[in-house]
Amino acid sequence: MSDNTTINKTYVFAVAGLASIAGLLLGFDIGLTSSALGHMAAVYGLGASDHGLTGLLVSGIFWGGLAGAVLASFMATRFGRRESIILCAMLFGLGSLCVALSSTYAFGFGGKMLVGVAVGISAVIVPMYVSEISPPEIRGTALFFFQAAISFGFLLSFGTFWLLGGGELWRWVCGAEFALAAVLGLGMLKAPNSPRMLVLGGNDQEARNVLRLTLGRQDVEREIRSIHETLGHGSGGWASLLSRRYLPLALAGAGLFFMQQAAGVAAVTCYATQVFEAAGFEAGGGALFAATLLGVMNVASVIPGSVLVERLGRRKLLLWGSALSVLCLCALGGSYMGAFPPGVDLRWVRLASILSYVLFFTCSLGGVPWVMLGELFPLKVRGPGMALGSCMNWGMNLLVSGTYLALRHAVGLGPIYLLYACMTVGCMAAAFIFLPETKDRPLEDIEANLFAGKPLRRLGDPVERR
Repeated sequence: MSDNTTINKTYVFAVAGLASIAGLLLGFDIGLTSSALGHMAAVYGLGASDHGLTGLLVSGIFWGGLAGAVLASFMATRFGRRESIILCAMLFGLGSLCVALSSTYAFGFGGKMLVGVAVGISAVIVPMYVSEISPPEIRGTALFFFQAAISFGFLLSFGTFWLLGGGELWRWVCGAEFALAAVLGLGMLKAPNSPRMLVLGGNDQEARNVLRLTLGRQDVEREIRSIHETLGHGSGGWASLLSRRYLPLALAGAGLFFMQQAAGVAAVTCYATQVFEAAGFEAGGGALFAATLLGVMNVASVIPGSVLVERLGRRKLLLWGSALSVLCLCALGGSYMGAFPPGVDLRWVRLASILSYVLFFTCSLGGVPWVMLGELFPLKVRGPGMALGSCMNWGMNLLVSGTYLALRHAVGLGPIYLLYACMTVGCMAAAFIFLPETKDRPLEDIEANLFAGKPLRRLGDPVERR
């Protein structure tokens, strides 16, 4: 980096925070469904035995997310990063209005699907956009904003329903979701375009202007040259991810999100009030209060996560956080399987285990995959590469949220949490062997290592610059 560089942190963080409202909407909508599930089911005529339809309603956002992730690669290239986020805001708003006005299951599920499509697109494009406007020194923190926004969305939703005393007013809360979508869309109209997309479109001068604005660089020519070098590596689509060069990256991107969701977080967040009722808290107020504590912990854990991702690095934070999450899952599972002596109030053991799990998960598994997804893929396959990782995210979300109720009735809660722990341990072993460290590494350096033929584990090695 040149000596005349002064990073414009405030501006970069402000833009990253604005784009990450899409993550806030994701957390807010999941919290809304979890908190008001009983009231929504009553309106839609679902009974206590309708586990399949209830699980489908909860996972509607994930079905839409899977479709949105597939569309995201095309949209990122065809319309651009910023314009795609604006379109997502419009879909968020339309979907939330459909749910707010729904009186039938089909209409409500359709609204959830629309919100999900918006979530699926934004979950690919927001990290891509933020990674491309951020300097390496603060890129990890800026990318962590997306996870922070998801966490704050949980808290905002759970806290709102707890303060309201229940989920009866869920239609009005959907109106608040519409307002947040409007803020996202209107705000992005004033946000800068990605400099890498501008260069890809032949608009070098506008790219220079954005680089000076977001990175604070007076001399941006070296950055422009680096971007042009990456364009010389050829283009590629989904099929390119199967090539010998890109396949390890594709497996890493998909593997990160398999690991994230294999830990079972969707079972805890999508069914938060039901999880706390099963843990021994009274239905309604007690369970909603515990769910609000979960939201508080989610938000509080983002702060150490955003700091540690730059200080410890991506790889070390992921592994340590995963190990601690496994311990919490084992304690939670054991509380349902007689692992604690008689006389212990298991309600508080379970609460402590869940809150600790959320703390360690959000610090590591929650945020690191989003950070690395925005760093690993070269510019020419960044769209399909990130879309692939996001597809794995939504697919695993669907699997976990869609099977939780059935597994709970089939085998009980203890074995479910132990299953999530075992799956996470297996993923940790693969991450330890193959995952590179990308901390403080320019995106162009990671790409240079890839085209120099270095293995996946060494993509974060320093590159000698002239």
